[in-house]
Amino acid sequence: MTTRLSPGLVRSNWRGIASALERDGRDPNAFPTMAYHNINLNPDRQAALEETKRFLDAYYGPVFSPQMIEAWTAAGTTEQCVGHVRELLAEGTKSITLRITSWQQRAQFERLVGEVLPRLSSSV
Repeated sequence: MTTRLSPGLVRSNWRGIASALERDGRDPNAFPTMAYHNINLNPDRQAALEETKRFLDAYYGPVFSPQMIEAWTAAGTTEQCVGHVRELLAEGTKSITLRITSWQQRAQFERLVGEVLPRLSSSV
């Protein structure tokens, strides 16, 4: 399991893991990979990123820069979030654990299940 605190980090981490697996005589394609990622659905992408920053600051403390928040969060409209998650999948992760970074957990969950996941089912 890894995170994407900068664009391409998942791909970079996976290359290192795959090389280590190959050196150990293991098949990288058989190895499970997972990304731990954030999502915040909002028609205003900037508002989604700002809420995510506040949410993560409350959870971890103020340790993440706005750039890290942007790389680590699918934020904005359904289309923007689907596109972001597809980019993450293209970096090589086989599955993603999504954390909702909004205080509107139930509403966000319903949108995630009803709007985002159905559009990703063909990607996974």
